Amino acid sequence: MIVFEKKLSDSVFRMNQFSKEGILLTIASFKDANLSISHGDFEYYKMIENPPPASINDAPQTTHWQNYLQIKGSYFLNKKNGIWREYGTNGKVTKIVTYIDDVLNGTYTDYDTIGNVITNGEYVNNFREGRWTMLSGIRDDIYKNGKVIKTTKNKEVIAAKERKQKEELLLEKEKHKYDVPPRMPVDFNFAISKFVNNARSSDFTPETFVVTFTVNIDGTISTPSVTGISDYIMREKIKDYFQQSKGWKPATIGKDKKPVDSWYSYRLISR
Repeated sequence: MIVFEKKLSDSVFRMNQFSKEGILLTIASFKDANLSISHGDFEYYKMIENPPPASINDAPQTTHWQNYLQIKGSYFLNKKNGIWREYGTNGKVTKIVTYIDDVLNGTYTDYDTIGNVITNGEYVNNFREGRWTMLSGIRDDIYKNGKVIKTTKNKEVIAAKERKQKEELLLEKEKHKYDVPPRMPVDFNFAISKFVNNARSSDFTPETFVVTFTVNIDGTISTPSVTGISDYIMREKIKDYFQQSKGWKPATIGKDKKPVDSWYSYRLISR
């Protein structure tokens, strides 16, 4: 659905485009009533799925949609001009590009998800020119006519990043040093091996399979998923076996050993 108008005070035709769900996709301006000459400010939006929380009985749910501003900039007689910005789902700018008559001229900047500069430099007539900061400051490249003529590593930035990584690693270890992962029931390895050997068909090829699942606080298992086995029937049998498994000790966190639901991965070689 497209809605457009031209007010007496306007020098352009305004246009809004919507999806079939009624979600705004584009805000645009045009020089002509045929909407063929882009002229003025443009905003492009992207639709993303926003599903509601699953109900207790897993009843079918209606898909909900929302949008976010993805790209914003201006045209002059069908050509991009000025600063164009791209945005992430969190509303933060992810990229800044500068155009003159549809040609890259001026500042170019890439950002990470929290707003730190990843790449920064200047374009001249569609070519990178001069000093470009790369990899969040780890390296500087000097360009001439779009080609790198010199590269310099920033040792101070590299050292600072390494220090920060070590500090974050130590903090993470300290945070989880009292955590205990889930533990399987006694003789579980023997029991599952016996089950697999008894359940498989005579022509079953030895395979290594992995079962991922959640160990719940009450010692039961939920959401098992099996990979590595090509036989569908065998895969479902193993999934059911894990689903019915009990007696697991849940993971605990912190000094007080608080039990929590936790993800677990089990690997078995069937012979």
